[in-house]
Amino acid sequence: MMTSREIVQRAIEFRDPERIALIFPQLGFSDTFGVRYQTAAGWQPSCEFEDEWGCVWEKTEIPNMGQPTTPVIKDWGDLATYRFPDPHAPGRFDHAEAQLAQAGDKYVVGGCGFTLLERAKYLRGFAELLEDLYLAPEKTHYLLDRILEFQLGIVDGYRQFNRAGDRMFHGIMMSDDWGTQLGPMISLPLFREFFKPRYERLFAAIHEIGCHAWLHSCGRINAYLPDFLSIGLDVINPQQPNVLGIEEAGREFAGRICFDTTADIQTTMPRGDADEIRAEARRIWEHWGGPHGGLIIRDYSDYPGIGAAPASRLVLFRAFWELGAGGDLPEVVA
Repeated sequence: MMTSREIVQRAIEFRDPERIALIFPQLGFSDTFGVRYQTAAGWQPSCEFEDEWGCVWEKTEIPNMGQPTTPVIKDWGDLATYRFPDPHAPGRFDHAEAQLAQAGDKYVVGGCGFTLLERAKYLRGFAELLEDLYLAPEKTHYLLDRILEFQLGIVDGYRQFNRAGDRMFHGIMMSDDWGTQLGPMISLPLFREFFKPRYERLFAAIHEIGCHAWLHSCGRINAYLPDFLSIGLDVINPQQPNVLGIEEAGREFAGRICFDTTADIQTTMPRGDADEIRAEARRIWEHWGGPHGGLIIRDYSDYPGIGAAPASRLVLFRAFWELGAGGDLPEVVA
């Protein structure tokens, strides 16, 4: 039997995994294991919900991750005194060894989230950043370079665990929400000028340490996917498959990139019944995956945030288990 690690690796590389790869930690079943870097040793927030970049996360009454709403770099003069976090600071990976010891035979995923667009908009403000692309391109390039330096430094930190013959990290997850409901947030020429070359450097660094490059990005990102493919993205994690168009995205990208997805978190999971969840699962399986790989299915972690019933989680798992594995459900979720 293949290990969880082999199943995920083969799914990403289209090498005939013996069953579908599944990430459902809330049900006690996951083929992946996440290990994250830590804040620098001795760092303390100056107020509640402040992160290491100085961004303060505001939350609503409904439990969710929140979002920064006040720019840290309010004008470009603030760059002179702003201190970017040091990716090589002591403490970043102090807990990684102990966490890795619990991974067993799973595929281990590290992370460098809020990768480029998201961190830049948190520092500058969303509307301000969009204006900066036109009004302050040189300063925007500088800001993005400094953010990229941090992410490259984090990837270099994971390198120490992959020097032995048997890699301890197998994939690195990034996150930038690039899509609106109708299309990408910025034009392709702007994306190619400001972001694509930096992703290319980051993907190359991830591949250099022997890992797959994973990117979470919500919205209708279809127009960007050929560019991401051309620079080496291995796994795309969209959580709104209906926004991409399951059949449409399947025709263009199935077999070219591995989809790491779920049933649609805007429509099917919060508003669909069990039959609708099962029907969408079958469409995703038929158009995005199949027996040769190219498909990983994960649960969505924040059901209260999207208004989904917890019972839908098991419906989703059962649907994909029946499609991509067959046989009795694992005891842990049965």
